[in-house]
Amino acid sequence: RTTDDRPRHHRAPRSARRRGLDRVGCGALPQSLRTDNRRLAGARAHFSVATTLEAVVAQQQASSAQAIAEWLSQQAPVARVHFPGLSSHPRHAIAAGQMQDFGSIITIELADQADPVRFCETLKYFAISASLGSTESLVQPGQLMKPRDLNEEERGWACVTDPTIRLSVGVEDVNDLLGDLQQALAAAAISG
Repeated sequence: RTTDDRPRHHRAPRSARRRGLDRVGCGALPQSLRTDNRRLAGARAHFSVATTLEAVVAQQQASSAQAIAEWLSQQAPVARVHFPGLSSHPRHAIAAGQMQDFGSIITIELADQADPVRFCETLKYFAISASLGSTESLVQPGQLMKPRDLNEEERGWACVTDPTIRLSVGVEDVNDLLGDLQQALAAAAISG
């Protein structure tokens, strides 16, 4: 069948026929798009809800991480807190200019009077993990972060030592997480 043999209601507009678009069936294209649009509307709505929920979760995690980092920076058993949301962080100004929130990963270095292994093992809300980035709170001890193929000098450059601990803050209640960290720091205290 040629294009001109088709019933009139399937013919593309004259301007499309002139460009040869009717040969590829463009006359029926708008209706098929409307049909697909109706079919996909539910999927788009689910995607929109999932994206919004993901943003809310990330914002909650970042807010909790900020509060935890500020609290940890005032604790005696913690020698250093590395978190770009703290004004004491060397790259805070850059992070503030580039980020809306400062993320959910906090790196701490425990002082000499705290046992990092005991600290990680006594945490109840933070699960020990080799990788970070979840909706649950995770802790990564320094022993899991040490690059094994580096010599001692290169490990110093990587700034990963035994008392280095990374925390990935999840969606749990921030007061529960603070209480957990407080009891773990107390349990990790090495009596002289």
